[in-house]
Amino acid sequence: MSARLAFAFALALLAPTYASACSCRPFPETVEEHIERNDVVFLGNALGGHSIPVWEDGWIEIYTSTKFLVISSVKGVARREGSDTKSYVYVRHKENEGHGANCGVTFVKGERYRVFANSYNQKNYTSYCYLTRKETDPANVPWIEYERATAALKK
Repeated sequence: MSARLAFAFALALLAPTYASACSCRPFPETVEEHIERNDVVFLGNALGGHSIPVWEDGWIEIYTSTKFLVISSVKGVARREGSDTKSYVYVRHKENEGHGANCGVTFVKGERYRVFANSYNQKNYTSYCYLTRKETDPANVPWIEYERATAALKK
């Protein structure tokens, strides 16, 4: 019996393992820094999403493209002054698979989010590391602070 146990233990040690972890660069320390690090910053309602294959580093990665109705934008969403035209933005992201190891985010249709994204090949991308969160997340800085900081940065 001990020979079987030793053999099982040896197999366990030699078995290949796969580990994945979300590793983010240091989070911004100020609202201004947070705005400057991103190409697109807005508050919006998630309207739904669909899967989309993206060729990335020799592999096909599956992203979700989520459509948002923009409620308020501080950067990267063009709106005409005085216009009642609604603005919509698509953002690509990996889905959170329940363990957070892929830095993914999941958007629930009808929920409001603060979205921070960067553009690549004219597409917007976000992840957990961008601090994209539900508007109601208690760790959020009040949205008005982003609006104030944007006005100050434009001066």
